[in-house]
Amino acid sequence: MDDITWLSQSKTNLEIMLEYADDFYITTNIKVNKKKSKLLWRKANQQRKTLLKFGSSTIEIEITPNNQPIRILGVWMNLTRNSKFIFEQALQDVKDTTTILRTKAITDDQLHYIINMCIMPRFEYRTNLTILSESQCEKINTHIRSCFKNKIGFQEKAPNYIFENSLTYNIDDIYSC
Repeated sequence: MDDITWLSQSKTNLEIMLEYADDFYITTNIKVNKKKSKLLWRKANQQRKTLLKFGSSTIEIEITPNNQPIRILGVWMNLTRNSKFIFEQALQDVKDTTTILRTKAITDDQLHYIINMCIMPRFEYRTNLTILSESQCEKINTHIRSCFKNKIGFQEKAPNYIFENSLTYNIDDIYSC
């Protein structure tokens, strides 16, 4: 069994859903490691653990602090909506990718495709639940533009509109995505 995300407005409703799920798991002979469960609870009141009825058993489950990021289907989030961790992670991902691309023997058209069809969608997906400021987006754009300028032999100070213009390369801008 892979990851499953349950969303509920109350602990009681969650336990009802988990009871139905547990019946399904038993009927279909699916093994679930209930001890690996994580709980995000907005009103935890500084509690670290709680008892949760999970079908036929009751488990003691650790409550993830509201400010601690947690990954759900590849998207990082936390209940306080703090974007710093998500931004730093996305920035590092772009840095790693552009560092690899700088050493590859690829054409400008291939790089254009990789940026617009691979890097940008991946970035959008990872930051799907996060609102980034214009300055944060510009920081990421700088790494992408720098890589592109370097690969095609332009100086770092070349105007950005050359690359973002639809008549030339049309490199997507993170902030406008």
